[in-house]
Amino acid sequence: MTRDNIKVFLKELSSFQEMWLVFAITIAYFVRTSNYDLIARAILHIPVGSRMVDDKNLLAICFVELLGLVLVFYILKIRGYTSLDRSITFKPQYIIHIIAIYAISNIVLRYICILFNDIAPSAYAGIIGHYHITKNASIISIVLLGIINPIYEEFLVVNYLFKKLEKLKPWLVIFISSIVRLSYHTYQGWACLITVLPLGIIFGFYYHKFKQTLPLIIVHSIYDILALSA
Repeated sequence: MTRDNIKVFLKELSSFQEMWLVFAITIAYFVRTSNYDLIARAILHIPVGSRMVDDKNLLAICFVELLGLVLVFYILKIRGYTSLDRSITFKPQYIIHIIAIYAISNIVLRYICILFNDIAPSAYAGIIGHYHITKNASIISIVLLGIINPIYEEFLVVNYLFKKLEKLKPWLVIFISSIVRLSYHTYQGWACLITVLPLGIIFGFYYHKFKQTLPLIIVHSIYDILALSA
């Protein structure tokens, strides 16, 4: 198949087919590995959420995500996708947005944890106690992942997905976006329900309101770098 044939094929895809192709290239791999990890740990009786993070692991993730982004951007460029161009620009007021998103998400997560602990202390202790990361990665790998991964995720599950589902009701798009985000964090076990899901809802609400991706990328980057370097 020649390059011209590939371009013709891609241009003839319906919007629905394009969306499935994009997610098959990108998110599907991480959904499979995350849920395989969850199931395998359950079978082998390994605590869910216990993970080793080292340079090899982080660099492999960076490589897969970069490759996925290159392929997706190539496809979307051929199909005339321009939404990212309009939502990646920086404006001084976004500094306030970044601070607000980070502060609000921290407060929400803290109160969810407090509430859950008050309602079901033994269950909360079990969830949090099983989520453990053994870290052996250099600061270079951590920063590299902290740049690439937020761009990868926020473009796909917020910027792109909201554009593809813009005809649906906003609350439904936010819900779908949050569930997609949750689907490749299942390796964290039940902990992802009180961390990843609320963050997905907050990020989705912000994008619906302001249609900007850059502040979300920066906040996500802060979370990743702090979590991996703590």
